[in-house]
Amino acid sequence: MTNGEYVCQVVLDGMRKVAPAELGRWEPAWRAIEAPARRLLELLPSIEGSADEMAWKRVEKAARDVVRAWKRAGEEWERRGRPAA
Repeated sequence: MTNGEYVCQVVLDGMRKVAPAELGRWEPAWRAIEAPARRLLELLPSIEGSADEMAWKRVEKAARDVVRAWKRAGEEWERRGRPAA
């Protein structure tokens, strides 16, 4: 498993804890996570084959940001009564 694959698995595990699967069908959720997800994807190459502590810290923060964005989107989805896709 590459470093990037490992980080993506950690993010996926976090998402599963904070957001129901049905949330993925709600378009506003995708808009809410777009920027943090893009940032994470931009940073992932910086840790491939690297032990650079600062690069890892940036990636870890970006991964947490993605999970938080999914959590916030899930909370908004709940507030709106779980609207259909």
